[in-house]
Amino acid sequence: MKFFLYLFLLLTSFIFGQKDSLSSSNILKPGIYLTFGDFKANKPLPFDSISFKDDNKTDNILAKLKKNTSVNYIKNGKAGRINSSFIWGFTDDKKLYVNFNSTFNKASYVGSICTFFSYITKMQDTRPGSRDAKFQSYKAFALFIMNFEDGIAVEATPKKLSKLLKKDPLLFQEYDALDKDKKHNLMEGFVKRFNEANPSIRVY
Repeated sequence: MKFFLYLFLLLTSFIFGQKDSLSSSNILKPGIYLTFGDFKANKPLPFDSISFKDDNKTDNILAKLKKNTSVNYIKNGKAGRINSSFIWGFTDDKKLYVNFNSTFNKASYVGSICTFFSYITKMQDTRPGSRDAKFQSYKAFALFIMNFEDGIAVEATPKKLSKLLKKDPLLFQEYDALDKDKKHNLMEGFVKRFNEANPSIRVY
């Protein structure tokens, strides 16, 4: 009986979640988000309201942001300028890019929990077990998860994902029952399922 109740609740949440779920970025308006608040409200600066000192004759906004240290814009009839590294992100060609570690990273999933990959610097002990520890830095490509409620992005780990999944008791219980390896390997899959069942983004 408990199994059928669980199955019913799971299917119900999935069906109703599909109605408003932002399973891709195709409803995000194209433009630049100066802040996380702009992204959350889906109110970017349209591309025709911004300009660059070095326009480099390309429509590729990512290339322009990489080449220019600042962006000129018009907002509410007033001119402004912002350092490119301070821009929260942008949407172009139905793809969301998030500014993290001074790099614009393409989101792999947009929803109540957003995901993207980014390079980070890690330290490795080159003399494990030795009294004279020596550490060396290296670049690692890691998955990050971002809570849509507060915009905080953290490197994805089973422990950190579990905290977000607690908002969905049934899904959290299923994830919590997995072994360590499966928790790590199925993180993106559970993010997708959580977003489908728990949409928190208004459809515009």
